[in-house]
Amino acid sequence: AMTATARELRAFNAGMQAVEHGLRVSVPTCAIWGDADETALRDWHYPWLRARVQDLDCHVLPHAGHLVHHDAPVAV
Repeated sequence: AMTATARELRAFNAGMQAVEHGLRVSVPTCAIWGDADETALRDWHYPWLRARVQDLDCHVLPHAGHLVHHDAPVAV
């Protein structure tokens, strides 16, 4: 599992670097964070998304972690 996760992360990071400067989203987009998420830190991801997504709507769900759809399925 650790090896698979590491490979997945390396592939994800390489893909994100490839589109870093050309990524622009022009459709309405909703981002949902759990306020207990320690994996995808909102303080880093929100400014990154804000710079690339024209119509961004963000919501922070209390007491939810990284798997926000499992922690707060009704809210999601």
